Amino acid sequence: MAESARESAQKARNASRKLQALATEERVAMLNRVADALLAKESEIMAENSKDVEEAGDKISQSLLQRLVLKPQKIQQLADGIRAIAAEEEPIRRVMSRME
Repeated sequence: MAESARESAQKARNASRKLQALATEERVAMLNRVADALLAKESEIMAENSKDVEEAGDKISQSLLQRLVLKPQKIQQLADGIRAIAAEEEPIRRVMSRME
């Protein structure tokens, strides 16, 4: 049975709390592992994406279909973006701005 949006949101919130409880080094290492996995599994991701695009076929508009298509450079961009987040200063438990 498909998961409801509410259930997905609750799971995401719970996962977020678990991530917040980790040490900075653990979060950084985890993000880097995600980036590594994206690149290591690029061919599998691309193959599954091709299947998704083929299955979507005439069921969705051409403009939406074009957004569904992944290109190899997109996987690299995603990995680079994840690494950039990992390299940023730790925002958890830090006040970013205040309003009076």
